[in-house]
Amino acid sequence: TGTDGVQWWANSSQGTGFIRFKNTNGSVIKTLQPDFGSEIEYGFTTDWLLSKEEVNFGKAINLYPNPVKDQFILEGIDLNGSELLFTDVLGHQIEMNTIRKDAKVICDTDTLSPGVYFVVISKNGNSVNKVFVVH
Repeated sequence: TGTDGVQWWANSSQGTGFIRFKNTNGSVIKTLQPDFGSEIEYGFTTDWLLSKEEVNFGKAINLYPNPVKDQFILEGIDLNGSELLFTDVLGHQIEMNTIRKDAKVICDTDTLSPGVYFVVISKNGNSVNKVFVVH
């Protein structure tokens, strides 16, 4: 609000923030300046094509309920044999207790503070990100 971007030096009471682009291994590719006024536009391209399998991977994975109170469920056939990586909004890896049952994973969130978190689901070189909110 107030055309302050996500952080403005003259209005320190608004808080702080940042915008980053990361590659699939979590390394920062580009950090945009947080003092940008009311809008920011940044164009970019990628230099590789995705296969049909890569585009479709994870479309049938559901995460519910969301927002989350104590636990959520990931469900879908792409979960069989997949790896899960949980991170907070800063990209820090977090540990979570999970229980796998065929094409379903039950994830406990009782140790997490309220906020936004991510789970990266990877399998056979493909990955998909899901966002969940703990309240």
